[in-house]
This record gives sequence, structure tokens and C-alpha cells, in this order.
Amino acid sequence: MPIRHKLKILPEYFDCVCNDEKTFEIRKNDRGFKVGDLLELYEYIPEKDEYTGRVVIREVTYMTDYAQKDNYVVMAINRLSLIENGAKEAERLSKEIQKHVNSMRRKKREAAE
Repeated sequence: MPIRHKLKILPEYFDCVCNDEKTFEIRKNDRGFKVGDLLELYEYIPEKDEYTGRVVIREVTYMTDYAQKDNYVVMAINRLSLIENGAKEAERLSKEIQKHVNSMRRKKREAAE
């Protein structure tokens, strides 16, 4: 069964993923990534320590550790096919993502108080 990984992504990479200009992710494999897993990429601004609220979901279609640092992988990522995954699943994912974003914002507000 595929795993959904919630990951931060910098704004300069986020737009490139959304536009399908960047179709790969290089990450430390501390999560046990596998082909078929879903990457929920949350746009994050480290200088402000905040999320923008934008998120994109991609499926891992290929992986390799060739010529990478120890425990790092290159993952080929593609858009999800609504036909394959079903519109209901896409809607469910969207609601879950919004809940997660709201939770992150709430935690940040609470930490600031």
C-alpha cells in the first residue's frame, strides 16, 4: 500500500513542480520512500518559518540512489491521474491536505502566543 509523505518544498522549486518543469525530487531516504508513494509537497518559506498554504501532490514513479550521497535517492514524480485514482479520492485528499495546513497554521499561532 502506498504511503503519503508530507514534505516541505521551497517556493523556487514549488512552481517548477506545479508547471511540470521539475519532475524529480532528491531527498534523504529517512522515510523509506517507494515507487507508488505519494509526495505531498507543502510550499515553505524557511526565512519566515511558515507555510504558504499551497500544496501539490505527486506520485513516485521511479527511484534510484545512483551517484547520490549515502542514504539519498532521486525520485521521478508525476501528476496523479484522476481517472486512475478516482475523483472521490482526489476530493478526500484535498480535504485532508486542507486540514493539515490549518493544523500547521494553528500550531504556529499557538507557539507564537
